[in-house]
Amino acid sequence: YWKSNVCLGRHAEMLEFNVQKKLAEYDPRRDAEKPLSTHDALLGAERMAAAVTLQKKATIILPDRPVDPDLRAASIEPKESLPDWSSDKIQTLLDRPIFDEAIYGTVRFHHREVREYLTAKWLKHLIDEGKSRRSVEGLLFAKRYGQDVVIPSMRPIAAWLALWDERVRNHLRTIAPEILIENGDPSVLPVEFRKSLLIGFAELYAERKYTGTSFDITMVRRLADPQLASTVNDLLKKYATHDDVCTCLLY
Repeated sequence: YWKSNVCLGRHAEMLEFNVQKKLAEYDPRRDAEKPLSTHDALLGAERMAAAVTLQKKATIILPDRPVDPDLRAASIEPKESLPDWSSDKIQTLLDRPIFDEAIYGTVRFHHREVREYLTAKWLKHLIDEGKSRRSVEGLLFAKRYGQDVVIPSMRPIAAWLALWDERVRNHLRTIAPEILIENGDPSVLPVEFRKSLLIGFAELYAERKYTGTSFDITMVRRLADPQLASTVNDLLKKYATHDDVCTCLLY
């Protein structure tokens, strides 16, 4: 990334660059023998990520390979997500270094965050294509005892999607602002939104002694910006006795 841009980018930019690099084939001979366009590679990776995430299965079965029945039951079948792809084309995708090397006839995503990021991109494309927003949001949010909550396994995906979708972003700020501080890339969020996010977090948990949140200092620093100084100072004065709120603000 440095060689291409002469700088380091935001976390989201670096992650996107990493995905593109790991989905590319740099061997001209292999590329000629097993061609896979950039568009198809990304599309296939997004669908694989969504399938693994939503089915809560970590591994993907390689095409036309014998697999132990117990392992097969705990894995996804890629043909179900890519029904119009040939076995050779699926194999070409699963050979790319975005996935780990094959073990017992299966592969898995090399990095959990890449899988979460790609799942969010898949959801974004569904919304952009005019698919039911209610159905998409139903994969992220649920009702528990009459209150809106974020499905625990979808928290990181919701944070990534919030970078590109204002409605999801605003809903998260209202019901679970800590998710946008803990996940995704807070540095991409508009500064004015970050101000309202900190205010919303403090107000939401003002009446609770503990928020149940353990902040990663790296993520909080991505949220930081000099333009937040007055907001942070005001909140520190107002919530000086709330340990969790002050911890977040002082990080």
